[in-house]
Amino acid sequence: MAANEDAPVRGRAEIDIEAPPQVVWDVLTRFENWPNWNPDVKSMSFPGPLAPGTAFRWKAGPGTIVSTLDRIEPPRYISWRGRTLTISAYHEWWLEPRNGGTHVRTEESFLRPARASSAPVPAEDARQIIRGRARAPEG
Repeated sequence: MAANEDAPVRGRAEIDIEAPPQVVWDVLTRFENWPNWNPDVKSMSFPGPLAPGTAFRWKAGPGTIVSTLDRIEPPRYISWRGRTLTISAYHEWWLEPRNGGTHVRTEESFLRPARASSAPVPAEDARQIIRGRARAPEG
């Protein structure tokens, strides 16, 4: 699975971090620490393990998000799918060694589940979500 190219809302961000990929990977995948580096994440419940199929719950903005790890290739790639009451999302992170540090790229697609509405996610709602989750952790 990959981010949905046809989704009505997509977010992308890139950043270079002065830390090796393993360090960035460790920060990104210690889910329980997300509230420490991402002010939009209010709480996190990650029972582990770091493996495809593991579900985790977290609060960002007004809603609780239930996510499930999809694909994991340490320390280069991780993806998960997530759902709130009205939005379905898919989030991917790529970590590439570059100039002694790490180039981080992230993409996320959003759409409304068919049972909730066929309308696209309102742009401002999507911007709020992307703003909180498309930031790369800094080493």
